[in-house]
Amino acid sequence: MTDEQAVPGPDPADQHGHAQRSAADRERMAYALFDSLIHRLHAVSLHLHGALPHINDEHAATKVGHAIDELDQAIRHLHNAVLDIRQGPSGPDRGSEAEPT
Repeated sequence: MTDEQAVPGPDPADQHGHAQRSAADRERMAYALFDSLIHRLHAVSLHLHGALPHINDEHAATKVGHAIDELDQAIRHLHNAVLDIRQGPSGPDRGSEAEPT
């Protein structure tokens, strides 16, 4: 077989485009997972908030209250992590917010 008859290999530009689409797909799936997780944790927190007034045992109510606080903190942490990832390392216009020295 001569060079003219050889089957061409994959086009590097096509491979690069496929890699970019795959990375974008993974990023979309990760954001969807984060979003789903945040919504589910928030729903659990709301259910616990609703149940709290019906708990007659003070010790149990305190424990549930602490669990609610921890869930709310985890939700904030996840939400902030997603925002930080979406904004990138420098964030939106953070350089313009710096005070002159």
